[in-house]
Amino acid sequence: MALEALHIRDFRNIAGQDWELAPGLNVLEGENAQGKTNFLEAVYYLANGRSFRGSESENLIRFGRERAELKAAWSHEGLEHRLAMRLTPQGREVEFQGKTIVRLAPVQASLRVLVFTPDSAMLFRSPPQARRRYFDHAIAVQRPGYASLLSRYQRILRQRNQVLERGGPPELLASFDRQWAEGALALMRERGAYLEALRGPWARRFQDLLGETVDLNWHWAGPLCERGALDLEGLLETLEGVRAEERRRGLTLLGPQRDDLAATLGG
Repeated sequence: MALEALHIRDFRNIAGQDWELAPGLNVLEGENAQGKTNFLEAVYYLANGRSFRGSESENLIRFGRERAELKAAWSHEGLEHRLAMRLTPQGREVEFQGKTIVRLAPVQASLRVLVFTPDSAMLFRSPPQARRRYFDHAIAVQRPGYASLLSRYQRILRQRNQVLERGGPPELLASFDRQWAEGALALMRERGAYLEALRGPWARRFQDLLGETVDLNWHWAGPLCERGALDLEGLLETLEGVRAEERRRGLTLLGPQRDDLAATLGG
């Protein structure tokens, strides 16, 4: 994906600006509080339909204006794409390829944006949930199908938890066990593959910063990972081992929803 053009009108402190981006690396330079981060926020919003700052859409409209407007053009796999968004206090309107859409899935299949800001340096000091959320989004940017995989697992997890919480019959719980195991295994493999793909580039970045070779080790850790279950039958067997405790607590105790990133640098 190569973002080629961006139009911003009445977004944050940007009254009106059109950008044409060059192929490859683009550098945005300027004084503080001039709109550099707002520019990045606009790009992120176009791809994800939300702000990485956690702001509501109505707060993104420039003070004193009734609406904001964002447009983008990009190429992906030889095809030209056009996106337009209009933000008002009542909501937003989205047009993709000249047609009104509600869900952004068609956009995210080709416009993939991941942001890294100074606040992202807190990633390793944040709660595990923040790390899972960040890496889940990063994987989805690289592999659009991952978002659907994650959504399906979360739905199955909610349903399974409801059965446990209500003390549902064993046969009903068993119907969710295999679905849970299939989803959990798929997520764990995707997350593991993503970390492995990053290991080399991250190690080289650390080496550039420190001026010496570093030993970077990281992996996903959690109740399920610690039990060493590596295949579908292993997951189901491990799940059986905690069934009584799950019944008592009314909650699924294993799975990628409880994992955290464990990382060491230089041992």
